[in-house]
Amino acid sequence: MMKRVGLLVVGALLGGCVHQAPVDMKSEVAPATAPALKKVELSEASIAELIVKDKTTKEQVLAAYGSPVAVEPNKRQLSKEMLATIKVPMPPIARTKEFWTYNAPPFNSDGSMKSKILSAMFFMDDNGVVVDYLTSYTHVAPPQ
Repeated sequence: MMKRVGLLVVGALLGGCVHQAPVDMKSEVAPATAPALKKVELSEASIAELIVKDKTTKEQVLAAYGSPVAVEPNKRQLSKEMLATIKVPMPPIARTKEFWTYNAPPFNSDGSMKSKILSAMFFMDDNGVVVDYLTSYTHVAPPQ
């Protein structure tokens, strides 16, 4: 009998600790959500404005341009130990873990086809920061 009473007392004590927070308390604790960023059109101007080498993160790139067309690993990346021993300045590609590729849409806002399409490649390091980028144009033959 004493064991049952003891279990009821322990259960009541533990049950008192596990209670639902008041509704108004939950709203105060909830994190503020940032407004969703509008996707930016890929252009040399938007890249120059948005991308700051060694500062812009992959989350910022994803928020601005969405998912990349391709993500390729750097098969020639130097190890962290080797990079630490090198005393001369290394090119950004030495710190690059992945290459993210983006392509601008092939159509103008009026629906006509572009004569050249912008491609951008962002060099991401182990920490998910843009260390460098390249842009290039591909010329497109007009439809016949």
